[in-house]
Amino acid sequence: MRLVERFITIGVLVLLFAACTELPETITPEPVNEVPPQIVQPQKSNALSCQETFDYFVEVAHKIEGLAGDRPIRKWGARDGLGKEVFVYVSKLESSFEREVFKELEHIVAEINNLTDEVNLKIIEGDPQSSFELNSLRVYLGNIDGYKKHIEPAATVDGIVSDGFFVYHSVGNTSEIVRGSVWVDTVGVSDKERIHHVLREEVTQVLGLTNDSNRFEDSIFFQGDSQTSSYSKADRDLLRILHHPDIKVNMSKAQTLSVLANIDTRSFECSSN
Repeated sequence: MRLVERFITIGVLVLLFAACTELPETITPEPVNEVPPQIVQPQKSNALSCQETFDYFVEVAHKIEGLAGDRPIRKWGARDGLGKEVFVYVSKLESSFEREVFKELEHIVAEINNLTDEVNLKIIEGDPQSSFELNSLRVYLGNIDGYKKHIEPAATVDGIVSDGFFVYHSVGNTSEIVRGSVWVDTVGVSDKERIHHVLREEVTQVLGLTNDSNRFEDSIFFQGDSQTSSYSKADRDLLRILHHPDIKVNMSKAQTLSVLANIDTRSFECSSN
């Protein structure tokens, strides 16, 4: 997805993602040099070996689009006594809520829940009592102005050309995600396949798989133009790896590689040969 990406600081760390470039934000944004994308011929991801899948996980989970260098593992924590539950609130505040898109979200959430025991997403129609509720993921289906007004009022979205993006809030200097939001444009976009693709991509990435890639055109994380509205085998394995109990918040790339070298792959779909 070729979009625009920004950093914002609002008390806790807030990351607003959509894709290609990234701007450090205080009062006025200043552009930074974009990291050149990896130039490769897109391939299919459904026949990857486990080692190739591990390499793909590191690329998607340990990098941030538009920034050089590796980042620690980001994933949702267990806060406020809620354990593994993350409440997915689907806002109806001045949004173009559509039952058909809501049903697709239910389908996506069911797939994610079936892939992991570490996190359990629960959908609620409406909004939380407080915008600072922990373990809450707010989904806004509508236009970007409504999203900014009701969901992330401190976010600077001027100049963003996008079909959707996500924001996550983490704790202090850690990479533990405690709440977040997803916006999907259901006003300016009429193509339902495109809406379904964006919804699946953003809901998946806000869980901690924050990078896009040019490598696999059938993957939900594909950087180029895509209508993909289902997970590839590799995508499903990336979700399984992220939520494996041995993959911890704030792990470095080296620590992740050490875990992956000894991880049990019997529940994965990749080939161990």
